[in-house]
Amino acid sequence: MTRRLLAVLLWASCPLMADVKLAALFSDGMVVQRGMGVAVWGSAGEGEDVTVNFRGRTVKTKAAGGRWLARIDAGAAGGPFELVVNGLRVRNVLVGEVWLAGGQSNMQYTLGRPNIPAGVLEAAKQMARDASGAIRYFSIRPRGSDRPLDDVIGTWKVASPENITDCSAVAWYFAVALQKKLNIPVGLIHSSVGNTPAESWLPQSVFDATSVAPAIWKRHRDELAKVAPDAADRYKREMEMWTRQNPTPALQFANARSHPAPPYTSTDNHVPCRFYNGMIHGLAPYTLRGIIWYQADGNIAHPEEYPELIKALIRSWRKHWQAELPFYYVEMNNRGDLQTHPVEEGGMALLREMQAAALELPNTGYVCAVDLVRPGDDVHFPIKQPVGDRLAGIVLADVYKMRVGLVRSPEYAGHRVKGSNVILRFRYSAGLRVRGDGEAKGFVIRGTDGKWVWASARIEGHQIKVWSGNVPHPVAVRYAWASNPILSVENRVGLPLQPFRTDRSR
Repeated sequence: MTRRLLAVLLWASCPLMADVKLAALFSDGMVVQRGMGVAVWGSAGEGEDVTVNFRGRTVKTKAAGGRWLARIDAGAAGGPFELVVNGLRVRNVLVGEVWLAGGQSNMQYTLGRPNIPAGVLEAAKQMARDASGAIRYFSIRPRGSDRPLDDVIGTWKVASPENITDCSAVAWYFAVALQKKLNIPVGLIHSSVGNTPAESWLPQSVFDATSVAPAIWKRHRDELAKVAPDAADRYKREMEMWTRQNPTPALQFANARSHPAPPYTSTDNHVPCRFYNGMIHGLAPYTLRGIIWYQADGNIAHPEEYPELIKALIRSWRKHWQAELPFYYVEMNNRGDLQTHPVEEGGMALLREMQAAALELPNTGYVCAVDLVRPGDDVHFPIKQPVGDRLAGIVLADVYKMRVGLVRSPEYAGHRVKGSNVILRFRYSAGLRVRGDGEAKGFVIRGTDGKWVWASARIEGHQIKVWSGNVPHPVAVRYAWASNPILSVENRVGLPLQPFRTDRSR
């Protein structure tokens, strides 16, 4: 063996280069957060020296416990650049704004779903052309785990007409609106799974410390105990038959309601903590600007548990990232049959109210979506642009401090009883008006007898007067208190009056 060959073989076996690896998020086409110390990390042999180079800046660190972490200043928005770690090159890197989009099915819903109208999809493709590579997204492969995983599965994609069908529709429209207004690159990290409750996205130590954990774990054990021994085989046969009857994605989407229900298992979507372990834990400490969140109906069976869960989620994620990340959520959209009774107790109306617990924490906000599901739509309504636009509007105002006009829905702010009338006050009520033609509807009133009846209402500037000839001594008013409520009031920019009740104070 020649000395040259021996030298080559020795170099090839050297662990210096081979041992240093980057986490999945650090790949070609990525976007890193501008103006902050960007976290870069991966794995390496114990004690391995790691050198990170970006935009002429160099940071050195050393691996410990098989892992390494460095922080390097990203600088101002721009690119493309190269990130180099011990000779490993990550190309086509942009510096801009990075947001995490999380939740369940309506966040997971992509622009490629079969019920997206052709015109809507073509318009989204044109948005991708117009963005000219300035919007990128990293969709995390859904994966649950019984233990926290140190990495996620996914790749960065430079948004194009050919691949945006894989992008979350809500996150896409949010990014488009942000990119147009800020005129800098935007990166999306998308981590959502349909039919998941909030507890699926919590670290176990945090979840187990909540007062609701014992009841949720008991329901989990009870569901497992009810599963018949032959349930898995029966489900397999039912799925084979259903797939034969619905061989195409379009048919499967159209007939989703007939999809056989899988038996409950220890890996079910409702099992606490599994998606945090598999899809959130390994994301940190990737440097983010903030989080957008669209999830709640996975908790509709027990809405009273949601306040504690959502606050625990926000606090724990912020602790995990060691940053007070802004958190903006979507108040649950309308769904089901149109309201026929004055009030619907429990269910979606109560859940929307429970979502507001997030607002007790700093740097949080919401957008109302109660007006977006049209007759004939299912719960996964196809027109997602208003959701993304509304999220972008409130984020531009709150996080980026831009003057973008009125971005919040009118909110109940208080009331007083004046004789047989109830006078309601509101925030964000500039230009308060009735939608379309007709009169204010959706208001109900209750007297001392405890019975709710439909009420008359009239807008008077920033206030609304509500009354009923059948209620001489009113004590409470509600509006849009139903899963798919009757709506009638909006502000001057068309944002709907948020559902509310006067008989509960936030």
